Amino acid sequence: MPIRINLLAEAQAAEELRRKDPVKRAIVLGAACVALMAAYSLVVQSQVLSANRRVAGLSDRIHAITNDYAAVMRDTERLNQVRLNRRGLDLLAAERFLNGSLLNALQQTTLEHVQLVRLRTEFAYTLVDESRAKTNANKVLKPATAAERITLLIEARDASPNPGDQVARFRDALTRQPHLAALIGTNNEFRLVNLAPPQIAPGADRPSVQFTLESRLPEKTRNEISARERYAPAAPAIAPARPNVNLARTSDQP
Repeated sequence: MPIRINLLAEAQAAEELRRKDPVKRAIVLGAACVALMAAYSLVVQSQVLSANRRVAGLSDRIHAITNDYAAVMRDTERLNQVRLNRRGLDLLAAERFLNGSLLNALQQTTLEHVQLVRLRTEFAYTLVDESRAKTNANKVLKPATAAERITLLIEARDASPNPGDQVARFRDALTRQPHLAALIGTNNEFRLVNLAPPQIAPGADRPSVQFTLESRLPEKTRNEISARERYAPAAPAIAPARPNVNLARTSDQP
């Protein structure tokens, strides 16, 4: 029986050991894992970049919507302020004191031997600044107000046979006149503040007395023109932090 000798057995064994080397297998497995991780990282990075682009687009849209909303709110606030100012002007035009109506009422109040010499209306205003919150300067606790005081002074001449007899009658006639009664109020009246001695006026042929009647109209407290309430109830005088400003205006009607 022939004997076979494999001279390459040692080399083949060495090659088999080299192929089955665990270090090499570990290196190959590690390289495969690194390749997979790199591929996964690229996929995740692309997804992140896409998400960032979407977030940036949404942020731009939100910013644009926010700016549009702020502009709309500013326009709405200005529109409301214009409406309040217009309403205040309409009320001020309707509530202002009209000297023409007063002259018409006096023209309708006539008494024999009594001649109207002069009409004077005095306007006095006490302005009070608005009060703001100490912690929030933009919050108005109380709007600015103005107390309006109107005084009527009527100078007339009584040339009746007995000068002075018509003074009381003329005062009562003024108090009963509808327009004047509405102006001075129910608990108010004209009072005699001056009565001159009888004398002969220039161009007259008999003596007469000149007298002055006064009436103070009820005080009105007006809020600023753009306030939601144009009138406020009268409050007791309180010393404000800043001094009041007094303005006086006089209108004479000869």
